[in-house]
Amino acid sequence: MSETLYRKYRPQTFSALIGQPHISTTLLHQLACGTVGHAYLFTGPRGVGKTTTARLLAKAVNCAKRSKQGEPCNACDSCTQITEGRSLDVVEMDAASHTGVDHVREHIIEAIRFTPHAAPYKVFIIDEVHMLSTSAFNALLKTLEEPPTHALFILATTEVHKLPETIISRTQRFDFHRIPLAELALRLEELCKKEKVKVDRAVIEEIARLSEGSQRDAESLLAQVLAVGDGVIHMEEAALVLPRRYLEEALALLSFIVNAQTKEAMGHLHRFVESGGDPSRLAEEIVSYARHLMLACLGDESALALAWPQHLLPTVRALAHTCSPVQWTEMINLFSSAVSEESSIPSLPLEIAVVKAATPFTPASGERSTSVEEGSAPPPQVEEGLPVQTPGKKDESPVVEFSKIQQGWNDIFAKVTEAHASLGFLLKSAEPLAMEGDTLTMGFHFKFHADTVNAPRNREKLESVLARIFSVPIRVRGEYVHGKADEIVGDLLEEFGGTEIS
Repeated sequence: MSETLYRKYRPQTFSALIGQPHISTTLLHQLACGTVGHAYLFTGPRGVGKTTTARLLAKAVNCAKRSKQGEPCNACDSCTQITEGRSLDVVEMDAASHTGVDHVREHIIEAIRFTPHAAPYKVFIIDEVHMLSTSAFNALLKTLEEPPTHALFILATTEVHKLPETIISRTQRFDFHRIPLAELALRLEELCKKEKVKVDRAVIEEIARLSEGSQRDAESLLAQVLAVGDGVIHMEEAALVLPRRYLEEALALLSFIVNAQTKEAMGHLHRFVESGGDPSRLAEEIVSYARHLMLACLGDESALALAWPQHLLPTVRALAHTCSPVQWTEMINLFSSAVSEESSIPSLPLEIAVVKAATPFTPASGERSTSVEEGSAPPPQVEEGLPVQTPGKKDESPVVEFSKIQQGWNDIFAKVTEAHASLGFLLKSAEPLAMEGDTLTMGFHFKFHADTVNAPRNREKLESVLARIFSVPIRVRGEYVHGKADEIVGDLLEEFGGTEIS
């Protein structure tokens, strides 16, 4: 049923494609103007229309009655044969199962020597082209460099970074996008009407969210839902086949965490596990939800609708702004570790992530706790009319002369960069301010840089390098010394992906 549905309603014209207007518009323009290229590269996530568009292009270039706008007529012999998959002039090859050079020679190099059987072009569609071997790519490259005038190549891939640059440079590249939630939901509603089945809007939206922008996945899920009943399908029926999501469980846990309610968070987690919930799956969902909350905190609140149903959006919008973007990235890192770690106690990695995530946050402020470290003196009390009394500091000479730090700063930067490239990048914007006892204070022009260096794991990495350089333990502390950097925290977050540096 799932296969039948998305094949039954596969788009047969460019205007029927959804979510890719930049691609359909460009291709139609080339077809209308007669400027079709000899090789195309279609890249993007799975299930967003790459193969469908390749077949449409093959149909359009060979159509005997193509419209002035470039659309195929879908009525001539060539269109009919391509639609039914029996055209001798369209060769489709799945590179995932034909990776070797022999298949490229047999299906492409040998076949390309012959003129088309009945159409103007012989079209070669290579799906998952990144799976070809090096020798196969070399053989294909020669053909792409000097193709006959009757040949048209369309390469499709989900992993364009695996393609040789020599191949990419000889094609016209088109990047397919994930399909927006609203367009996907509208497409599913249209299919329901064609199938004469009524499906609740909540079910449609849930299918669209679960498919994560993939039209094929969405239509496959819809087909499964349609198979559980007829007439009217509500969420109760759809839940029998749709993958379970722990939306409200994750929301409750995140709410406890950002309000530093560690005990409540652990109790909620234990009840979840005792009721049969999967802790690893919950950790995966928290990573995804925390990412959307981070994006919303940076101003992209449209990201929330991709993860959360309508009735939860007000609560989620408020939650997004209880933490800073940096803190959301820290949480993403913590729960990503819980997903990848294995333990004889299945819930243990998630429990550790919950405790670590909940402890540093103060209720509803989104700021790091500034409580006094254990063993340190309390902050001085100020009485009206009296000068501030500061506790006396014991006379402690620096373990390394500050002048030595200043003079060797370039060498320090080079050695830190060699050990941890990203930390070295941070030090480019730093300057040594003081060396007191065993603590080196560094000034940063960006608050985000100072916060990043002060993150425990990053600080430990930097201290380890400095200890090797000077043969004595050295502590580091980042200090923000400039006032204009917060405006670009979004760009910095995008560059670093969080405060923990690999």
